[in-house]
Amino acid sequence: MSPIKRVLSFVLALVTVFAFCTATAFAAPKAMVSLEIKTLPDKLKFYRGTDWDYGIWDLPEDDADNVWLWQAGGSDISFLHNQGSGNYPERGMIDLTGLVIEIKYSDGSTKTLRYKETPIAENVIKPNILAAPRKDFCVGKNVIEIYVEDDIRFYDTYEIEIIDSPAPPVRAQGDVNGDGRVNSTDAYMLLQHSVGERFLSEQEQKYADLNGDKKFNSTDALIILRIAVGMA
Repeated sequence: MSPIKRVLSFVLALVTVFAFCTATAFAAPKAMVSLEIKTLPDKLKFYRGTDWDYGIWDLPEDDADNVWLWQAGGSDISFLHNQGSGNYPERGMIDLTGLVIEIKYSDGSTKTLRYKETPIAENVIKPNILAAPRKDFCVGKNVIEIYVEDDIRFYDTYEIEIIDSPAPPVRAQGDVNGDGRVNSTDAYMLLQHSVGERFLSEQEQKYADLNGDKKFNSTDALIILRIAVGMA
């Protein structure tokens, strides 16, 4: 190869390396390309008086301490126990406990986020995942959009139900027949099941395994009797 060709080859190599380094240096940073819900929140039904009510969380202009105050009334639905930051701080925050999302980026990488809340001031909570109703909150079915602050163009949706009645009472473990009490009747049902005189339904079995061994027998019946007389 002649000296001139060697010089030209060397110069061309330098130009190629410089162009590559420049393109790399000014390449666009990775960007979000999608957001997908992987696990729905634990809570999908919300009851009036327990989870929400008509009213608004208000931040008085003359309050130097920036403390949110509950103002009942009106037609707005607010979630009582989770007022905080986001698009609807005055309307309250939906309980997203259990929510898991996956974010994908332009470089092929992914990030998984599990919902969490961080206190940032008195009575103010900041979530790492944001939620907003597609329309104003209303009694009945509501479509909820899930997104993050990094890029609000990407979101996924799920559905909640807002119920205009108090939450049903929690059924205690050991209340086999569902009458709201744990007593000898429940124990007797278990004993009957254990000797084959009757069989517990699938729903009854959910409340019959007191010791967690996935069996329904006299041991569970004894625990129920102890609960009934205040010994457990």
